Amino acid sequence: MKKCIYIVLLISSFFSCKKITDNNNYQTDKENVHVSEYKQVKYVDKDISDKIKIFKFKDKETTIEYADFTLFGLAGNNKFNVYKSNYDLDSGELDLLRFDYLNQNIYLVSLDDYAYKTYHAYSVENDFVHYLGEIHFDLGQEIEKIKDPKVSFQISRNDNDINIKQFINDKFHHSNSFAIKKSLLIYKSYSDIDEYINGKSLTEKKIPLNSNEEFFNVQILDEKISVKTKSDKKVLSNSELLKVNTNCPQAEVDIVQKDNYFTIEKYNCDNTYYFKEYVTFKYLNGLFLYKYDVEYTDRRDPDKEIPTKKMTVKNFGEMKFEDVTDYFLLTLRQDK
Repeated sequence: MKKCIYIVLLISSFFSCKKITDNNNYQTDKENVHVSEYKQVKYVDKDISDKIKIFKFKDKETTIEYADFTLFGLAGNNKFNVYKSNYDLDSGELDLLRFDYLNQNIYLVSLDDYAYKTYHAYSVENDFVHYLGEIHFDLGQEIEKIKDPKVSFQISRNDNDINIKQFINDKFHHSNSFAIKKSLLIYKSYSDIDEYINGKSLTEKKIPLNSNEEFFNVQILDEKISVKTKSDKKVLSNSELLKVNTNCPQAEVDIVQKDNYFTIEKYNCDNTYYFKEYVTFKYLNGLFLYKYDVEYTDRRDPDKEIPTKKMTVKNFGEMKFEDVTDYFLLTLRQDK
């Protein structure tokens, strides 16, 4: 009798397990129906015309242009449309990655600044363009171990959710998820790409980029940095930006101007490092700190490789030119 009961339980257990397994397989298969895997499509050539960078794919051409905002252009509805996004592309080597699934495209506008990688993601489907967001990561530690780390992506979509996984030398590094929301409006439309390229750059109509003094004039006067703005004719000054450790070797302060930016370059030091500071300001409806970079040299081991520390508005927030102090920059350098 006990033997019969045992056999019955064993048979029931077998069918029960099989049912669970089948249900699990069914669930997985059901989920996979909704998940789309994108494959990378490489451009066949790239070119630059004035300030417009052109990426030529087999089926169409895509453009990127930047001055005080970014213009992303591509063909659609027998026209060449340009879309505006408010992010910067002035730091690092620019490239464009594309991934396709059926009639859907994912574009990653890539900025490669040595160890710092930034990607701005777009989704394109049926002539609707969506800006998804930014992916940013620092490969400083990887570069110390690996001379030439390779970044790759695996992109999938589940309904309106885009998942972008990043890999370093085929090893999983990080994952970002974005929701497809409201599409971008067309900023400007052209009959074709040639009309766009041969015409005046849209951003240049608003900002003449050929004259450094179109926005301001920067000088060092009476141990202060003096900035005279052209639009509102204000004179701003800051003596804090010239301060350095008095125990450091003295060196001249350089000011480099480009378009609506200028950078103060100066040498400084502490007990552990000699370092060179790059303090960059941007003029756009006022003069604000844009980024702060520091290159380090170890005082005891000058050949030691130390990653450059880079800080942007994301680190320090909105900061007016006249409010930036020597102590404020010190706190940024000490911030881990």
